[in-house]
Amino acid sequence: AIAKYLGVAGEPLKRLLRCPADSFEGRKVFPGISKGQGPYLYSYGMNASGNGNGVGSQIGRTKLSQWRAPSIKILITEPFYVYKPVWSYGGPLSQNHGIAISRNTKMVMASQANAAFMDGHATAIDDDFVIDSGLTQSLPDAQ
Repeated sequence: AIAKYLGVAGEPLKRLLRCPADSFEGRKVFPGISKGQGPYLYSYGMNASGNGNGVGSQIGRTKLSQWRAPSIKILITEPFYVYKPVWSYGGPLSQNHGIAISRNTKMVMASQANAAFMDGHATAIDDDFVIDSGLTQSLPDAQ
């Protein structure tokens, strides 16, 4: 759906949706995925609370205009688990750009992951940003 707005298709779209630091060789198919789909060959996952397109979605489908404080709400980021096109609040971020220790949890985390926010800006974030922003990532009305 995003390709229509970006005016790209084919290889240029694939390059846009793939981080240059990622390797796609040896990617495995996610267990339980429909036959014939193959592995997920992109780097980014959409905020699972924002897409609401599947069975059992927590909040259902929403429009970007329904989300308060869009400048702090992640739309697309680099999830640690690269076998599906979604990122869930609280899920770890990619560790392809180095490893650091969270000041909040003291656990290993990504030093930086790319993120595009619901207001259209993009920046590097870390797991502490996700933890500090709390449930705001999964609730449209949260500020």
